[in-house]
Formats: sequence, C-alpha cells, structure tokens
Amino acid sequence: MDSDKTENIIIQRGRHSPVALLSVYSEKVILAFKGTSSLHDWLINAKLWMKSEKNGGRVHCGFQQELDVIWDEVETNLNRFDGLEIFYTGHSLGGALTTIAAARRPPTLLSTFGAPRVGDRIFNETMDRNKWFRVVRSGDPVPRIPPQNFLWSGYEHGGRLIIIEDDWQLHEVNEKDYNVLKTWFVREVRRIRTLMNSSKSFGSPIKPRPMIVETDLPELEIPASAGFTGHFQHIHERPISDNDLILPWLEKHASDLPPPYLFELARRIFSHSPEKSVEYFFLATIRIRYDAFRCKDKSAHQVVNIWPQIAGSVVEFMLHNPDIAASAGLAALDKEKKFPDDNSPEWVCHHGMDYFIAGMEKKNLTDWHVPESEWPRIREEARSDFAESLRELLNSSSQ
Repeated sequence: MDSDKTENIIIQRGRHSPVALLSVYSEKVILAFKGTSSLHDWLINAKLWMKSEKNGGRVHCGFQQELDVIWDEVETNLNRFDGLEIFYTGHSLGGALTTIAAARRPPTLLSTFGAPRVGDRIFNETMDRNKWFRVVRSGDPVPRIPPQNFLWSGYEHGGRLIIIEDDWQLHEVNEKDYNVLKTWFVREVRRIRTLMNSSKSFGSPIKPRPMIVETDLPELEIPASAGFTGHFQHIHERPISDNDLILPWLEKHASDLPPPYLFELARRIFSHSPEKSVEYFFLATIRIRYDAFRCKDKSAHQVVNIWPQIAGSVVEFMLHNPDIAASAGLAALDKEKKFPDDNSPEWVCHHGMDYFIAGMEKKNLTDWHVPESEWPRIREEARSDFAESLRELLNSSSQ
C-alpha cells in the first residue's frame, strides 16, 4: 500500500465481542486488542480452567474463547499485510488477548500493559522472550490474576518484565528497552486509544474519601491507592483454616473495602455458605463497576471482567442454581444501597492505561476520575446494568 496512506480496521462481532484494531501506516501495522467491560462477560472470563493452544502449552479457557470470536477475521486482515513490520499491543484484558494472538501469529514486537496471567510455562516458551515486553505498575493487582496456584493449573507470566514503581521510576529495564517503549509503543498506544475511545472532559479532580480501615489483624492497613496488592495477597494467601480470623474482619469492613476483598470474601465463605457467597459475589460485581466507571480513563473499565476470576467456583455454582442466584442478586442490590458512595476508586483507576503512559514518560497523573456530581448517576447505572445482566443470566440458565 501507499506508504503515506493510513488505514484503520476495527473488528468486532456483537456487543459482547472484544475489539481488535489494525492501524496501518508508514509500512507498519499495529494490532491492538481491547477487552469488554460487559457484566455478561464475567461468565466467560471466570472460566479459569486451561485449554490447549495449537502451537503448544495451555491457556486460560475464557480468554481463548474471547479471542476465538474474532480471530479468523483478524488473521484474514493480517494476511493482507505480509511483509510489513507488525507490532502487537494491549492493556488489561486486551493484553491477555494480545498475548494469545502473538503465540498464534508472531509479531515483530509485543508489548502488554497490566495484563493478567494467560498461560502455562510451555505456552510462554513458544514465544520469543526478547520480542515481548510485559509492563506492570507497582501495586496493580490485575497481573496477579488468575492465581498462580489455582487448582494447580500452572499459570505463569512470560516476557521481559518492566515495573513502573509508585515513584514513577522504572525497574528491571535497560536504557535500550526503555527507549523502544517510550518512543514507539507509548506514542502508538496514545494514537490507538484515540481511535478506540471517544474522549470526554470531566473537569477538575476531587478528593474522595480515602480507603483506610482499622484492623486487629497484623500489617493489614489499606492505603488509599492501588498499592494494596501486598495487603490483598496477605489475605488471599492465608489458608482457609484461618477463616475464623479473616471472615469476621472481611464482613465487618465490607462496606469500606475495595471490591476485590468482597470477591475474596465470596471465595472464602463458599464452602460453608454458598448462598451467602453468591450474594457477596454479586455485591462485589456491582461495586467494582461503580468504581471502574468513575475513572476518567475508560481502559480501566476492563477490570470488571478480571477480578471475578478469583471466585470462579461461585460462578459455576450460580449457573447451576438460578433460583439461588435470583434471590442472592436481589439481596445484593438491597445491601449495596447501604454502602457509602464516596469510597475512593483510585485502586482501579491506577490500572488504566493513562497511568502506564504517565509512568513511561515519568510524569504525574492527577486528573484521573470524574467529578463527584457524576457519581450518583454512575452508581444507578451500575445497579441497573447488574439487574439487566442478572436477568440475562437467569434466562440463559432456564433455557
């Protein structure tokens, strides 16, 4: 094609489909994936078991199923540009889809930002580590999902790790790698995100209530940022035998905790109270949507479909028990009314792509969420979206 011509191809099939964007210009091709933020899709993404990939190894069943929806069309379009340099990139759930795509059709270079674990060691070894940058932000909990030890599945990360610390310093990166990422991928990611999302101005930031919880448990103070990963891991990795200590604390502070802790509560309580577990799972589902959609950066919305994975057993149970799911959903909606509306969404907004770009450019990011006047509307939308998704779940289960 003409080297001066720009061609953008957007691939999507239906409202629950992920999005792929091919952007072709200057004899280069950029392939980017964006996952969905539909509540419908946590049913797919909670499928934590692994399936084989044809080129070797096993990958997350839900991620594989998401990519398969659009892969044939993606590959058909890539075939048009044989001989050009092809660069893959993706953030969060989009990063997971990008990683599987790279194993199926190797790119010139791959970069992911804040992506969850995708496959096992054998899968990771099918790709060239020197052509795969995996950028994570310190304190971002998403790269720790799915759990490494989930059902002895063998989930592992691959690629060359680059860490953006809270002080905006880059760790585990040499100058050559940094220059590649800053001058190439950051610039291209900005351009691609402009194509994928319509921008909207929300005015100046406000200062929401910090998320600090007093606790009798050792070393369990929650800072008002995404940097609570160590704290969450501390709880998540405690054995079920510690539930007598952990469950009362989680239930007592449920209204002040970020939604990941509610998913953890659902996971822990499942064995002795599956009905209550579904209620907390749904409560977490409503609250995580409320938090994510208060972020100015829409790329943070993908976390809606990632966190439910830590309670995959609850999803399986509700699919086979629609009557229990229905009553638990109503109870969750009633309980959510009593939750505060000013909990900080910073933990999830820090997962957005804007933070990664700011980190790569070593800049601070302050204007990261919508003004307080928008919060009541967003909360009502989160509740109504959940109610609609619950109806879809119950209808599909009864068929």
